[in-house]
This record gives sequence, structure tokens and C-alpha cells, in this order.
Amino acid sequence: MYRRETVIAAGGYNKIYEPCEDLELFSRLILRGAIGLVIPETLTAYRVHGTSISGSQVLKQIPDARVCDLQFSS
Repeated sequence: MYRRETVIAAGGYNKIYEPCEDLELFSRLILRGAIGLVIPETLTAYRVHGTSISGSQVLKQIPDARVCDLQFSS
């Protein structure tokens, strides 16, 4: 969950990073000082299969995830 106003101020989702635009957005929010919280409890489970976004576009997600990782390390 996040505040709508915070996401709008950060520029919202960037379609360049589809299908992992959420990771890129959350990276920008954290870099802008938004508070992030990691809950060490599993709240839901889902399966990845060949026709899911995570299963079918994993090769596209890897380079985009690396871009987000570079934002944190610089």
C-alpha cells in the first residue's frame, strides 16, 4: 500500500520498465525518502507458470531489476 499523492509526486509508474514497473516505482519512492516496510510474514502465495507475467517475461524483468538495483548502489 502507498499514498496516492506520494506516487503522483514521484511521477507514477514508468511504462519503460514493464513488466516490473512496480519494482522501479518502489525504488524511486524509497530513494525519495518514502518509508518502506518489509513484513517478515508471508501474507499471500502465488504460483508462477509459463503464461503468467513472472513466468513469461522473466528475461525482460532481469535487466530492469538490475537498473533498480543500480539506483540503490549509487
